[in-house]
Amino acid sequence: MAMTCPNCGHTNPEGANFCESCGFNLKQSPPASPPPSTGSSPAIDPFATGQWTTPLGTGPGPAEPTLGMSGAVGMSTPSVPSAPEPIPMAAPPPLEPVGGFSAPPPPPPQTFGPPPGEPASFGAPPPPSNPIGALPSVGAPPPVSSTPSYGAPPPPVSPLTATGGGGGYGPPPSGFGGGPHPRPANFGWIGEAWTLFSSDFGGWLGYFVVLVLVMMVLFGVLYFLAIAPVIAGAAGGRGMQIGASILSQMASLLLFLVYVVAQGVLTVGIASQLLKRLRYGTPLDVKGTFTDGWSRVVPATLFSLAAGIVSACCCGLPVLVLMAPIYFTYFRLADGAPDFVTAFKESLEVWQSDPVGYIFWPIVMQLGAGLVAGLTCGLGAFVAVPVILLAYTLAYRANFD
Repeated sequence: MAMTCPNCGHTNPEGANFCESCGFNLKQSPPASPPPSTGSSPAIDPFATGQWTTPLGTGPGPAEPTLGMSGAVGMSTPSVPSAPEPIPMAAPPPLEPVGGFSAPPPPPPQTFGPPPGEPASFGAPPPPSNPIGALPSVGAPPPVSSTPSYGAPPPPVSPLTATGGGGGYGPPPSGFGGGPHPRPANFGWIGEAWTLFSSDFGGWLGYFVVLVLVMMVLFGVLYFLAIAPVIAGAAGGRGMQIGASILSQMASLLLFLVYVVAQGVLTVGIASQLLKRLRYGTPLDVKGTFTDGWSRVVPATLFSLAAGIVSACCCGLPVLVLMAPIYFTYFRLADGAPDFVTAFKESLEVWQSDPVGYIFWPIVMQLGAGLVAGLTCGLGAFVAVPVILLAYTLAYRANFD
């Protein structure tokens, strides 16, 4: 016969000693049923008394109640108390200013629109201040200008110009210039000429020594041709002497003409080389001296011939007084003057601005050169003559460049 567990109600097989469901001892007598409750007995609040009733007996319950516990026979379900009502809290009073300082006023509201007093316009936006096409686009190189910018490096300067060569004046404009700008004579040009000469002593000395040797050979041959007929005629008879005299006179005239031509060509050629040296720093060139001078052979020869005739007619006085404008004329011809008349007029204009200075300045140089040459047995002329020509070059650049 099946046995029902008095504890959980599970049906166990016959002869079982313990319940297969809850393990209750089936051999024990069933527990006594609790007496029925009456309406007069008060309900026990387990939360108030701390006592819980279970099938195993009455005892203390857990520290914290659990909600919805049920299942065991004879176990009462505790009631859950409701949550307490929240206590309303009053708002804090406003803060009073401390020390007489009040809170800063709120910032004015931000407005969007035209400034006060100006009408609002709702048309098309104004054109940009730099429209496309007014300036090159980004990345395009700037237009190339023929005039160098202020930040561009200066052109290379020759050592002569860097040390005062050329009197501190830059190269002249291309072609023949527009006339002189006279300045008074300056004896400082002599000292500056000596500085230039001593800075390149070997170059200046070698150039003028070669020129002197060439001129000695040229005039030596011409002089021999002039006096050879005279020497040959002296050894012959009367007729031979007459013929030799005629040939000698013709050779002398030829020698004079060659001298005049050589003087003009060499002076203009030397002036051209000195100007190139001081302006551009180009080296001195003996061949270039004859080439540059020969390119102006006609005006140079005519001026040399005219100066020689006037000087011979006036006992050399014009050459002594007008030595500066005469030299300036040769430099002006080397610089591209169309004819010697124009060159001499412009040179005379410089002389007229300071006649006393330009009379004594060349005389002092000539006397100094003669003194140096006399004290050195003529060797000093190889130093004195280049220094004089350099001083004339500096004076010319000061008045014409």
